[in-house]
Amino acid sequence: MRTRSLKMETEKPATHNSDVLTVDPPARPLSEGRKPKRLSEEHKENIRRANVGKKHTEEAKAKISRTNLGKEISEEHKARLRECNTGSNNHVWDVNIDQVKLAIRLHVSGLSMREASRRLNFNHSWLTGWKARHRERFHAIYAAEAEKRERDLIGKAVAILAISSVTMEEAGRRVGLPDNLLENWAQDNQEDFEKLRRDSRQEQLMWAGLLADMGVYEAGPVQIIKSD
Repeated sequence: MRTRSLKMETEKPATHNSDVLTVDPPARPLSEGRKPKRLSEEHKENIRRANVGKKHTEEAKAKISRTNLGKEISEEHKARLRECNTGSNNHVWDVNIDQVKLAIRLHVSGLSMREASRRLNFNHSWLTGWKARHRERFHAIYAAEAEKRERDLIGKAVAILAISSVTMEEAGRRVGLPDNLLENWAQDNQEDFEKLRRDSRQEQLMWAGLLADMGVYEAGPVQIIKSD
């Protein structure tokens, strides 16, 4: 018996202990009571910045739609939407066409579209929105207003030439015309230029006569009231 027991002991594998594997118990799912970790505000902000500009998948859009279904919009939000969407109906835009022309005229004079909209007490994006909806009509009105403004400035510049000895370049600069525009226009429209200068001269003389009858005399740009 002793010999057999020794034999059995010697037949045991020498690597018995090294072959034993220890396996970790399976992780419990969240449904069994594990609480999810809360993200810090800094982490949330990092996620928001990382997702800026990313497009939602159709699945995500559907989920967002289901999430927002039935949510009430506050009266303040509704008012803000109405303000931003003012004039989205074509009929409303057509009714306000005179205001549109005035806004475009302000834009032609040098104001930005945002500032032109604000001058008329509209939302700052009002004129920009109208341009997006009626692009061809906007450009047509803009071209007409730009041409009208150019004619008005040319008339003022010619009136300066009619009563003073300044150069064409100086007269154009005083009224805000681009360099050489007045000279080029006079060369291309010689007859119109001469007629406009004569008419401006006669008009200035007429006003000078009326002012003289009232006791007001012109001395350059300064008006002198005749004293008793």
